[in-house]
Amino acid sequence: MSQPSTEPTDPSRPSPPPQPGHRPAAPRFRPPATPEPGSAQGTPQGHRAGSPPQGPAGPRPPAPIVQGTPGGHGTQGRQDPQGQPDPHGAPASSPGPGASRPASAPGPQSAPASAPFRSSPGPVGSQPPGPRQPQPSRPAPQPGPPRGFSPGPSQPGHPGGLVPPGGPQRPYPAAAQPVFAPTITQEMRLRHQVAPPQQPYRPAEPRTEWTTTAIALPGQRKSWSARRIVALIGVCVLAVALLVMLLIALLVFGPAALVVVPLAALPLIVVVGVIWLLDRWRPQSPIMMALCVLWGAAASVVMTLVLGLGAEIAYALTIGAPPDWVGPVIHAPLFEESTKGVLLLAILIFARKHFDGPLQGLLFGSLIGIGFAFTEDILYIGTATMAGQELGAGGGIVAGGLTFFLRGVLTPFAHVAFTGAIGLIMGFGARRPGLGWGIGLFFAGLPVGMLLHGLWNLIASTSLTFLLDLLVAALMGFLCFAGWLTAALLLRRDEVKRTRQALEDYAQAGWLTPAEAEMFGSWAGRRKGRAWAARFPGGKPIMQKMIRTSALLAVLRHRILLNPRTTGAERASEAKLLAGFTRLRSELLQRAGMPG
Repeated sequence: MSQPSTEPTDPSRPSPPPQPGHRPAAPRFRPPATPEPGSAQGTPQGHRAGSPPQGPAGPRPPAPIVQGTPGGHGTQGRQDPQGQPDPHGAPASSPGPGASRPASAPGPQSAPASAPFRSSPGPVGSQPPGPRQPQPSRPAPQPGPPRGFSPGPSQPGHPGGLVPPGGPQRPYPAAAQPVFAPTITQEMRLRHQVAPPQQPYRPAEPRTEWTTTAIALPGQRKSWSARRIVALIGVCVLAVALLVMLLIALLVFGPAALVVVPLAALPLIVVVGVIWLLDRWRPQSPIMMALCVLWGAAASVVMTLVLGLGAEIAYALTIGAPPDWVGPVIHAPLFEESTKGVLLLAILIFARKHFDGPLQGLLFGSLIGIGFAFTEDILYIGTATMAGQELGAGGGIVAGGLTFFLRGVLTPFAHVAFTGAIGLIMGFGARRPGLGWGIGLFFAGLPVGMLLHGLWNLIASTSLTFLLDLLVAALMGFLCFAGWLTAALLLRRDEVKRTRQALEDYAQAGWLTPAEAEMFGSWAGRRKGRAWAARFPGGKPIMQKMIRTSALLAVLRHRILLNPRTTGAERASEAKLLAGFTRLRSELLQRAGMPG
């Protein structure tokens, strides 16, 4: 980099001495006539395929003239008007080779510490040109916003009071972010030429009084959309239906139902607890989880009984009495898995934000399966208890206890694995934009669940000896549990990895800091973030919402990268979530007493 020239000043035009109390005017300069080869001055600022994300695609507007604020995010990488290093750590820039200096221009000087304005000749991240020394005889330029910008309230990451019309910029300039190692998201963007995360400009919302903010804490007021209300109504209806079914069981089994129902509920509690532990990375709505359990326990059971009864009547009228193996091997897998899978398809279509990957599909299907197993266990244990009571005193307890041991202890994950396999296969299609892949993989996963169910019933209906039957049941139950748990752990590990990769993509674009990407992309970072936010009033609910928002952003980023041609709705959702994340960050920093 060439050093600035020190030509002698013109004696006919002496430089006036500074007056006491006079504030030096901001210098006016223009870019050099010939940009330096290889510098960022001659590089297009629009988005190029293969470049790291730099905010909105296309050329960015020139940076406004803003008041310098020490510590502001938006001043990183800028240069002092006099060619000296920026007080925030940016290196100084020398004039380009094509820049000319008038004979009357003085030599390099240090910019006054009280210079009220700074100027950035290009977008953030470009190399500023060499400055032209000011003409002392000319009047000082009056500060004011450049054309195309309007004054507005300060934004996080914007040190001055001039905000582009349309909304907040990225909180952190992309040029100030360290470059991460290439990730799979960058490779996918290179392959598909996907634009980086974008955000339209909008004016910031005015801050309210602290009392209003303290009363209305984020996360305490829920937005009840029409779909949420429909889901809640469905939960209430299914709960009433299940209550009616339990009353019928009490009438049929008598006092024994008071023991049968709690026994059947034990596997339900254990499996739901395991699913809750596996779903901590991106927790699902309690309404959706309750809907899945109640659908399997009530709606799916009733639909299966109706379809099975109709099939038996049709079979008897056309062919005759069906063989004994037709019911458990053909009818049961066909009707049970179909009625359980209907809810998975409904969630994919009407509640897409809850069904965004194979892990969510596996867990939703598992909840439906354990709900179905709960009602089925009541039926089997109650029937065995009534049959054992006819054999004599104590026969009902033995028969019922043995049935509970086989179904509730050895094989509680049978229905969980069958329906979970359908949801897992659907989840790979749910990662892509649109509904075509998800619906197609539903019809591909449904035969898999039916086949597993049919093989299970075929082996269970082959009776050998009592001990061999117990060993076979234990082995089958262990295989179901081991396969299900292994798949869940692997999918959760993959989801954590994909979240970290997507957040690094946002950090490269300037929406997050590298520290935020590391914190929201790891278990340890999330724990530390919640512990830190809990020290401030109302901080922990805000941190929880930031964690959920970051996970949703990661899902959307990968969905956009998988199919960049059909990403209109996904990009709109991405822009909305980015704006919400920025507001949450500002609110959290305000509660912590930090500038934000």
